[in-house]
Amino acid sequence: MAAKKLLAQFTTDQLLEEVVRRRNDRKDVGDVEPCDECRHFKFWTQSDEPPKDYNPCDLGKRMSFHMPGDGEDPHSCIGYYRRVCASRVPREGQS
Repeated sequence: MAAKKLLAQFTTDQLLEEVVRRRNDRKDVGDVEPCDECRHFKFWTQSDEPPKDYNPCDLGKRMSFHMPGDGEDPHSCIGYYRRVCASRVPREGQS
């Protein structure tokens, strides 16, 4: 009963957002397409570091970033990604 009271202080939307956030925080991103292969991805081309609020998605979608961990291939699964993106369009010349 205590858990029910604890959860009752949050809205359904807040609870769902937390479940999705936890799912997205998992490290198993190997089957997720990286965003840099999408037509809407804009690469940072200036010599200085990008600002903290820089969003490489031209459409302003919220993205996650994955760095390989111990035991992972350092050249795979690196970069920005979205697990699901209805706006994903391959760049020209990519399938």
